[in-house]
Amino acid sequence: MFRNEFRDEIREGEGVSGREWYALHVRSRHEKLVATQLEALGVSHWLPLLETRRRWSDRYKVIQEPLFPGYVFVHVADDEQADVYDARGVVRLVGFNGKPCSIPAKSIEAVRTAMEASMKCDPYPGLHPGREVIVIRGPLKGYAGVLIRREGKHRLLLAVEAIGQSMSVEIFAGDVEIVRQGAIGSGAGEGAQP
Repeated sequence: MFRNEFRDEIREGEGVSGREWYALHVRSRHEKLVATQLEALGVSHWLPLLETRRRWSDRYKVIQEPLFPGYVFVHVADDEQADVYDARGVVRLVGFNGKPCSIPAKSIEAVRTAMEASMKCDPYPGLHPGREVIVIRGPLKGYAGVLIRREGKHRLLLAVEAIGQSMSVEIFAGDVEIVRQGAIGSGAGEGAQP
């Protein structure tokens, strides 16, 4: 899962030691294989995994599945990007116009913090309209996202925009404030979400 030695680099921001986070698109169901190969190659990476309960023909089994299927995150410098292609199953570094696009360290840290806090997390593909909020209390304090309702409960969408994916985390509505237009990241809000 998450390698502790990256924690300080993430909290300090992007560009620490010239390294940035990138999303590595991998072949379907090759996420764990790619992560194992990246480890052997000495490439800094993170594959967020969720434990899920699956039914087999004769029993239930708890397995670990990628939070973002088809993606592994790598923490590399520009001159190390070519190394990721040495792992079998790698398709490409996610980017635009042929240039890899880095992911803000704050996005990676938000996902990691939610998972380490054992918050109830679910993958939530794509971004959907909703109210932009900032968390004012709890382990995700200071992180911004979109508030939604799912199964009668409030959930916060934490986005990794570079790959068009997000995850939803169950959250108490009193722990967030509505973000004014253009105020994400400033910590400003207008009041608690009803």
